[in-house]
Amino acid sequence: MKDSYSRHAEDRFIYDHFFADRMNPGFYVDLGAGNGIENNHTLAFQNLGWKGILQETPDLLNDLTENRYGKGNKFTDIYVGTEKGKLNDILKAAKTTAVDLFCIKGNVTNILKQMNWDVPVGVWCINFEKDHEAREQTSELLKMHGYTLYANYHGSEIWKGTDLENFNGETMVEKSKKVSAKTTAMRVLVLFAVTELILNIGK
Repeated sequence: MKDSYSRHAEDRFIYDHFFADRMNPGFYVDLGAGNGIENNHTLAFQNLGWKGILQETPDLLNDLTENRYGKGNKFTDIYVGTEKGKLNDILKAAKTTAVDLFCIKGNVTNILKQMNWDVPVGVWCINFEKDHEAREQTSELLKMHGYTLYANYHGSEIWKGTDLENFNGETMVEKSKKVSAKTTAMRVLVLFAVTELILNIGK
């Protein structure tokens, strides 16, 4: 990644830790994208051929569309996390089936309560307002759906999910259940082997 546009180079951190070896362009969702350039986590990825959904309030939408227009992006000025701006409706309207990088600034808990968790996410980059209760609720939501906290980077929480370039149709929760089932089966086989060994020794 040549240039960084995030305040503390969060974009470069995410790229280096998750996407440096990626072969194909990905898809991002950027809620609270600002003017699309300053303190923005997804512009550097757009420069690598990525595209996605960009959201900002009506007063900044003109600057956002002017700065990021014509690259395959979709734009919205809907207040996400409200009754009229449900996240799931926005994802559905854009025919989103998977998100490689999902960035959220502000109103995080209300936004995630409207998430369609059948849509897998590779990496979350979340910027909270100073609300510890919202941070705890968000953490519980993400953990409940199979995501793990990777790093707290200059105030941004980076959560890890599915490697979407190798995505095989499983959510992280489904993958976790499958690993658990596989582990249980291995334990049973080992138990059978040990039991048989003991019986043979007894003979």
